[in-house]
Amino acid sequence: MKTRRTFAFLTVIVLACGAFFWLAASSGVEKTVEVQTYSLPEYRSDTARAIDAYQQMINRLLDDNELNRLVMQDQMNVIINKLDKIQADLDAISKRIAGIEKKMGIEETPEQNNPKPGELQQQEMPDKIQQPQNPG
Repeated sequence: MKTRRTFAFLTVIVLACGAFFWLAASSGVEKTVEVQTYSLPEYRSDTARAIDAYQQMINRLLDDNELNRLVMQDQMNVIINKLDKIQADLDAISKRIAGIEKKMGIEETPEQNNPKPGELQQQEMPDKIQQPQNPG
């Protein structure tokens, strides 16, 4: 009898604990379901990939062209500054020579014998450049 009472008592305790845990688990915790989504990359045709590659190539060429233009502009500015300095030096030399000629009594040459820098080149250039004719 004593074992029956102990067995009944333990059964009641186990059932009570099980009911307690079942109620706590079902009412206190929300059930959540996680859904994982997978996305596939957009399907791209060969033509679309070729167009994108062409656009990237054009963008690189435009960037390179802009960079080269800026480098050339800097180089041209350096050359222009050097030419301006040379022109100033030549003007100073011309003034000194004119002063020396004046002191020595040397007559200046007439303008027709000393053409301006652009006149000589213009005289040597033909008025019309003849294009070669195609024999066909």
